[in-house]
Amino acid sequence: MNDRLGEDESLLMKLYSFLLNDSPLNPLLASFFSKVLSILISRKPEQIVDFLKKKHDFVDLIIKHIGTSAIMDLLLRLLTCIEPPQPRQDVLNWLNEEKIIQRLVEIVHPSQEEDRHSNASQSLCEIVRLSRDQMLQIQN
Repeated sequence: MNDRLGEDESLLMKLYSFLLNDSPLNPLLASFFSKVLSILISRKPEQIVDFLKKKHDFVDLIIKHIGTSAIMDLLLRLLTCIEPPQPRQDVLNWLNEEKIIQRLVEIVHPSQEEDRHSNASQSLCEIVRLSRDQMLQIQN
């Protein structure tokens, strides 16, 4: 099933189209979406990341829906589920080029909705923690 879904771009596009819905996303459906995409990322990281990179609006949609906890979880899994060092570095470089940190920081503002503010803050804290852990691994 993972092979079929991970290698068929039309099926991936059907899955991806969930992000094209207006906010707020249905939390239960978002949870299912996040779980399926997370499994695909962990099992077929290069194919899925290549697919997501081709979707120039992916990071925009993640930021748009960051108030949905499952989407925040998906972002964090994208940073943690990829084991091989080179694909992980490629994802980090891609998200850096997309200015994910700056965009999350912009959401941490009193004018933002509480869910967006909270999830963006939590994402930034997790990213800092992951970065710190990675630096400690490199030093050791």
